[in-house]
Amino acid sequence: DDWATAHDSQTVEIAFGIHLVDLPTAGLPEGNTLVFTFFWPGTGDWENVDFSVISGGQDSQ
Repeated sequence: DDWATAHDSQTVEIAFGIHLVDLPTAGLPEGNTLVFTFFWPGTGDWENVDFSVISGGQDSQ
């Protein structure tokens, strides 16, 4: 919906300084696109790039 709906999520640092976040995909119909970007709180900067993933079932292969 072109950023009309937006939610903030905090990352969690795991091993080796890698950060991850679980994206809220429950209820997102298969084939829909989830668009996200990054905000860097240390500098107050946005990534200024949109990233996306397409929802779908697990591959059975």
